[in-house]
Amino acid sequence: MKKIMMIYEKLNNHYQEQNWWPAETFLEMVLGAILVQNTQWRQVEKSIENLKDILNVYALETITVLELESLIAPSGFAKRKVQTIKSFLSWFKMYNYDFNTIKQFDAKKIRNELLSILGIGPETADSILLYGLDKPFFIVDTYLRRLFKRVNLPSFSTYDEYQSFIQNNITQDIYVFKQFHALIVAYGKDLNTIYKELNVNDPLYDLRVNYIQYHESHLNYLKKKDPIINKLITNYGWVNRKALPSYYHALIYAITGQLVSAKMADVLYKRFFEKFSSISDVTNTTIEDIKSIGLTQKRAKYIYDISKMIESNELDLNQVANLKTDEAIDTLTSLPGIGIWSAKIILMHGYQKLDITTYEDLGLRKALFSLYDVPQTKKSYETIMEKFAPYRTIVSIYLWEYYHRNFNTKD
Repeated sequence: MKKIMMIYEKLNNHYQEQNWWPAETFLEMVLGAILVQNTQWRQVEKSIENLKDILNVYALETITVLELESLIAPSGFAKRKVQTIKSFLSWFKMYNYDFNTIKQFDAKKIRNELLSILGIGPETADSILLYGLDKPFFIVDTYLRRLFKRVNLPSFSTYDEYQSFIQNNITQDIYVFKQFHALIVAYGKDLNTIYKELNVNDPLYDLRVNYIQYHESHLNYLKKKDPIINKLITNYGWVNRKALPSYYHALIYAITGQLVSAKMADVLYKRFFEKFSSISDVTNTTIEDIKSIGLTQKRAKYIYDISKMIESNELDLNQVANLKTDEAIDTLTSLPGIGIWSAKIILMHGYQKLDITTYEDLGLRKALFSLYDVPQTKKSYETIMEKFAPYRTIVSIYLWEYYHRNFNTKD
């Protein structure tokens, strides 16, 4: 709860009062929630402006489908959204068009009824419940999922899991629910522009360094798979492995860490970000200046070239997150200076992919072949690690920990 509320406070201090949802009536709020599906709010505003003379249930009931489609056209998907609006009005009529009457019923009952309406999914239903009916249902959207990745909060598979997690970790206050969601939206929009990759003015910048996220259930799964890994997990308990604060950070870490000790890699990484606080700082300098932190000419050029690709939008690191592992590795290894080891380190520590391991890493190889009496070949390594899918990253974390403790070194 502490970290979630810390995020709230930082965003609240930065963006101030949001006064969201921008609607004068319950009906206008509901229409906005329906119209904003698969479009941007500025398009919704155009549709709402077109509807200003008929923003009452009786006018909306009598207007023809074609007329209504024409009015809401700026929001897109007009045919489908008109169906949803008409279906909602039929439901609303059962309560005599009185949202105060609806408020008196059990919130879960109302949510289930909303979800039964054609075109209303969990996000739209919860928007109506929270902003229209003052019911405590936190809205899970793309912006929230993006925030979780940004600050290394757990990733979940379903809407309900995200919702349960955040609702269990924030102050149970309707105002906080509303304001927090609005703040997340404001921050999410900025992530597309000024905070996209790296910016020390990011209000959450200092929260982005954390640990690779995994869960107790993952450990229980792995303990059943193999007695050796079971023993490591039992003996070591919970092991934290540093995650990197952005995809760009992960790229820099991988390049500066090539063919040097872990200690030196950390030094070079720290020097780099002390000298260059943004991608534009890198692209506006020279390769010689980048090299001055202690890098070779080649590595300095790799960093410069990749930074240029990001700045020109030739490379979108956010897109890599949506790729399958093999596709992500192919994309990363196509970049200057990024080989298999570097690509996998980036995916593990930057993208927090939980099913990655790398035979190319000396520490992992030494640890595994020390624990298992098998031929010291890539095939043997991958055969053993295969049984730990889809959590090979977590097993790698425990192998690194074993290597560190038993070979008296830092991986």
